[in-house]
Amino acid sequence: MPRMTETPAPAKRRWKPRLILAGKFVLFALVAGGIWRRVSSHLDELTAERTWSEVWQGIDPLWLVISGVFYIAALAPAGWFWRHVLGRLGQQVAWRDLLRSYYIGHLGKYVPGKALVLVLRAALLPGCDKAVAVVAIFYETFTLMATCGLVSAVILAGAWATQLPPGGTASGLWSLLALALAGITLFPVLPPVFSQIYGRLGGSRLIPGMAERVHRLRFADLAGGLAANVPGTLLLGLSLWGTLQALSRGEAPLANWPTYTAVMSLSMVAGFVSLIPGGFGVREFVLLELLAPLVGDKLAIEATIVSRLVSVLAEALFAGGLFAVGPSKSAVKKPG
Repeated sequence: MPRMTETPAPAKRRWKPRLILAGKFVLFALVAGGIWRRVSSHLDELTAERTWSEVWQGIDPLWLVISGVFYIAALAPAGWFWRHVLGRLGQQVAWRDLLRSYYIGHLGKYVPGKALVLVLRAALLPGCDKAVAVVAIFYETFTLMATCGLVSAVILAGAWATQLPPGGTASGLWSLLALALAGITLFPVLPPVFSQIYGRLGGSRLIPGMAERVHRLRFADLAGGLAANVPGTLLLGLSLWGTLQALSRGEAPLANWPTYTAVMSLSMVAGFVSLIPGGFGVREFVLLELLAPLVGDKLAIEATIVSRLVSVLAEALFAGGLFAVGPSKSAVKKPG
C-alpha cells in the first residue's frame, strides 16, 4: 500500500496567524505609546516648578483612587446603551465581552486618528458583525456626547441665571457653546437623519438588510440613551470632586457637584468635537477656564493635570484587567 504523504499547508495559511499576532503587537505598541505620551507630558507639567516629593506631599492618594473609580463607573451607562443599540441592530452580545471590548476600546482614543477605537471595540466582540458594531459605536458615542453637551448647557445656564460660580457673562457664553456642541452631536443620531446618513454613505452595500435594521432605531431609543447617560455625567462630576479632594486634602465642597459635572461634561464633548486624540489640550483648556473662578488658578491648574492623569491611568489599568480576564466562552447569538 503506497505511503500517504501529508500535504503541506498553503503558505498563506501558515502566515495568517503570524500576521494576526504581529498586528496585535502593533496595536499594543500604538496604544501604549499614545498613553505614555499623554502621561509623560502631564507629569512634566505637574513637576515643572516642584519636585516629586513636594507634589506627592500635597496629594491624598486615597482620593485619587476614589476619583478613578468614579471615572470608570461614569462610562458604564454608555456601555449599556451600546449594548442596547447592538440589540436593536440584531446583535445580542454577552455582557462580559461587551464591557471588555468597550473599556479596552477607549484606549484607542489616545492614538492619532481615533480610528483605533473602532478597530479595538469591533475586533474584541467575538462573533459580532464588525460593520454592525461600528454603526452602533457611532450611535452610542454621539448620543453620549450629546448628553454631555445638554447637561453642561443646563447647569451653566443655571449658574449664569443665579450668578453662582463660574457666574457672570462667562457662564452664559459657555452654556451657549455647550448647547451648540450638543446640537452638533445630537443631530446626526436623530433616527430619520441617522438613516439618511447611513444610506448616503453606502452602508447598505456592506451588510444585506442592514438599512432595515437601522430603521429600527426610534426616538424612544435615543431618549433612553440620553436619559441613561445622565447618571454617567454626574459620576464624571464626582470624579473631578475626588481629584480636588485629593489636592486640597479633603476641603473641596461637594455643594459644587453640579459645576464639577458641567466642567467635566463640557470638556469631554469639546475634546471629542475637536477630533484631537484624547481631546488633548482642548479638554484641559475647558477645565482650566471653568475651574479657575471656582477654586483659584493654582488649584485649577493642578486639578486639570491630575484629573487627566487619573482618567488615563484608570482606563489603562481597568482595561488591562479586563484584557487579562479574557473573553467569555459563549458566542454571540444572532436572531434570525
